[in-house]
Amino acid sequence: MNDIFNIHNKIAFITGGANGLGAQLVEAYSQAGCKVAFCDLKKDEIDKEIKYIKEKYKNDIIGLVCDVSNENSVKKCINEIIKKYKTIDILVNNAGVAIGGTIENYTSTQWKKLMGINVDGVFLVSKYVIPHMKKQKWGRIINVASIEAITGVKNEENARHAYNTSKGAVRGITIAMAATYAQFGIMVNSIGPGFFKTNMTQELLDRRFIIWYSMMCPVGRPGNQGEISGTVLYLSSNAVSYVTGQHILIDGGYTLV
Repeated sequence: MNDIFNIHNKIAFITGGANGLGAQLVEAYSQAGCKVAFCDLKKDEIDKEIKYIKEKYKNDIIGLVCDVSNENSVKKCINEIIKKYKTIDILVNNAGVAIGGTIENYTSTQWKKLMGINVDGVFLVSKYVIPHMKKQKWGRIINVASIEAITGVKNEENARHAYNTSKGAVRGITIAMAATYAQFGIMVNSIGPGFFKTNMTQELLDRRFIIWYSMMCPVGRPGNQGEISGTVLYLSSNAVSYVTGQHILIDGGYTLV
């Protein structure tokens, strides 16, 4: 029974893996015995993550500079991974950015930047990974959306309309890919994290927000380090051979109330 959860020696590729939830997943896959590839924008942060993983887990890992919104950068990155590992078994489309604002006050540049990373990034990376998964007739894709794919904010001051839109699109592309690629043994699911303490959410980390969020969340607190990992590892395994197109909320029950 335990074998259905075993992903030892699988090749896992995580975008945006040098910080935040992505770095937590790089560590989780390393701990699970995967060979790990990840990408991010800053080489110094990539090198720091590689050093940490190699020292702690003695793991086979590669980190690459990649702009997921740039097709040539994506192609080069994936070619390097294939050159080293021959294939990619698991893809986590995690790279993302959040820019606060409403429809009225976003600039076109801000809107396009966010969509380029959060939506085009999922499209481009998946485009160049899926052929390798089809060839081996097995693959797992986990798209990192958000609770904000299904929720909004009443207060204009805290609104993030572009982020909501982008994460709704991530949910949509997950459903579309899942329906088409299941026949090739590729299971595509998305997750909706709630509020976790990461570099992306740092701007929200004032005492008033934490108190408010904790009061609203049934579990009574934000997410902790590693609490996203179990769900993602499950979605990476043979245990989901009949689970695809689903959206799993990892939010301590926040969206229930």
